[in-house]
Amino acid sequence: MIIGGGLIGVDIATALIPLNNQVIIVKKTTNFGEDIQFNDIDLIVVSTAMKSYIPLKNEFENSTLTYIVGDALKVGKAQDAIHTAYALAIKL
Repeated sequence: MIIGGGLIGVDIATALIPLNNQVIIVKKTTNFGEDIQFNDIDLIVVSTAMKSYIPLKNEFENSTLTYIVGDALKVGKAQDAIHTAYALAIKL
């Protein structure tokens, strides 16, 4: 089950379906969760909230060398996040 029917959620489904996975995409609506019952779910992927979220930034910022990549740094395309993370890994 993929929670989030946006672009990334659909991209995840597109990658999973050719691997013989049955995929359910759940999109948020005003009555999300009302009387909905799902059975036999093996894996849940959450793909929601297209905004930066760095809950531990302040805790690590002054004591540990920290790199922030992907949507945590700036919301954007998955390909850009992968490229940025790869370029950082090469530098390290």
